[in-house]
Amino acid sequence: MATTFIYKIKVTGEKSIDYDKSDKIADIIKRENDSFNSLNYITRDKTGNIYKLSADYMEKMKDFIVYKDDKIIFKTVSSSLNCSLLNTHEEWETVRRYKNPSNGNEGILQYCIAQNFGEDISPLLANEIGMRFAEEYLNDYQCIVSTHINTGLVHNHIEFNATSYINGRKFDDNLQAIRDIRKVSDKICKEYGLDVLEATKDFRIIKFKDQNGNVKFYEPTERKNKMVEGEYANRNDYRNTEQYKLWEENKTAHYKVLKKDIDNMIPLVFSYEELLHQLGNLGYDIKEKTKKGEWRKHISFKAPDWEDYVRDSRLGGEYTRINLVKRFDGERVQRYYSLPGYMDREYSYKKMQGGYERRERSEIEKYIIDDVVMMNNKIEAIKQKSIHPDAEDSQKLGRTKREQYLIERINGNLKTLRFIEEKEISSFNHFSRLVATLVDKRDKCENRLKLIEAALSKIHTDLALIEKYKKLKEALGQNTGNAEYDLYEKDNDSKVLELIEKELIKKKISDNEAQENIQQKYSSYYRKYKTLSAALELVNRNIKQFDECIYNIKTVDKKNGSKYLHEIENYYSMRYGYLESSGKKVYEDRLR
Repeated sequence: MATTFIYKIKVTGEKSIDYDKSDKIADIIKRENDSFNSLNYITRDKTGNIYKLSADYMEKMKDFIVYKDDKIIFKTVSSSLNCSLLNTHEEWETVRRYKNPSNGNEGILQYCIAQNFGEDISPLLANEIGMRFAEEYLNDYQCIVSTHINTGLVHNHIEFNATSYINGRKFDDNLQAIRDIRKVSDKICKEYGLDVLEATKDFRIIKFKDQNGNVKFYEPTERKNKMVEGEYANRNDYRNTEQYKLWEENKTAHYKVLKKDIDNMIPLVFSYEELLHQLGNLGYDIKEKTKKGEWRKHISFKAPDWEDYVRDSRLGGEYTRINLVKRFDGERVQRYYSLPGYMDREYSYKKMQGGYERRERSEIEKYIIDDVVMMNNKIEAIKQKSIHPDAEDSQKLGRTKREQYLIERINGNLKTLRFIEEKEISSFNHFSRLVATLVDKRDKCENRLKLIEAALSKIHTDLALIEKYKKLKEALGQNTGNAEYDLYEKDNDSKVLELIEKELIKKKISDNEAQENIQQKYSSYYRKYKTLSAALELVNRNIKQFDECIYNIKTVDKKNGSKYLHEIENYYSMRYGYLESSGKKVYEDRLR
């Protein structure tokens, strides 16, 4: 039965497009006595989803399936409407930027309609039906139609730009649209002789006006009818109980506390990530990212004495992650200058309990500050310049490329300055000493990891031998009733078991106690391996921060007469060494 479902894409637009167009790769899960010609295939995709695919289905889809080792590749069939398949994301972004500059790249970027046919039709036919749907219903939008077969059900992902390339209007995703999508899809599927859900084809919606006079639609259910009729406004409604009123008062109080803490922290930080870090230092438990490391749709906060989390969207639009990130990007330089004494060329100020500690700035810090001031003056000159014939258009489209470049360089300088202040670095020699310590730690970690990896490899071989011994012993001890096994394989398994037993005795790991000890030893080494790997990752991250800092200083120095060229080259000489044969420093290659 053909079905449709539409969902929004707000952040990961490019990833979603790439996913739709890409072939799907899965692991083939083989069980004992299974083969490629068994009745069923079991596969696991990259996200861990497991699918059971019949041999009949695999035969029908054989022209779109490729086997590679233990992997199976399901070919994706893709077509496009009003855009190219090669540069889909870039073309969609261009339309959003120029057709709807006010909010084209805000909120919902694009939509995806999942069109499932519920039967094993040809992927080429499915893609043709998807394109027919796109041409009839989405002709004002840029669209791609990708047909997938990896789940055992042939289905389309019809993804389209939320902004029309014709008039710049954004697609209105409402109940009426859901009904229209279903209606058009069903009509086309019937033309191709496919079944549709007849029992629910009449998707009825009711139009009403809310208390503000706005026209809205809803699908009629008993509960929603009662809400529209006002039944929930009676005195028995839970919203009118004392408990609910107390809960609302507490929530309102929580909103005020959280907003106040955010407002107090914003002038002291330079990015949204740093804001969350500092709120965490105040005691907030924060849910900001998913297990995959992607930003959540709503960031949630919970103070130690709160029972529930508070979403950022409940605080008002200006406190959402997207708007706060824009605020930081737009005001970072100005706020840096506005902090009392913070951009003092002679002194920096470190916040301490009960006040600030003043520290005299190093020559490197002064050098960076001078460069920030110079670039900021250039930005002001660009803003004041009005003789350029395209000045008006430039204001409409945002910053000029030159202005954007200068802002990025300023932000890079400020990041470097913050790093120097936090580490309290006073000279290039200090840089070199700190990095030399980190490099020494890294080398020690790597050497210890090599030793542990060798030990784990040896133990793993012993454990594999023990596991094979146990399986063979268990198989030989069972009465399988399999005449073919008893006749042809049992005798060979007995000989292999005897050989393995001799090897275990030779290694002194034949008894249960020795085998348990080796398992514990493996677990111990593995824990050490994980701990050292995490430590090595942290050290490498710290080294990278130092390298980025020096690289940024080098960029500043190159623009201002190479005053510190000798010191910078000494740092890289210590950090990477020389390639005598070529006469070039290794760092030049590594930084490219």
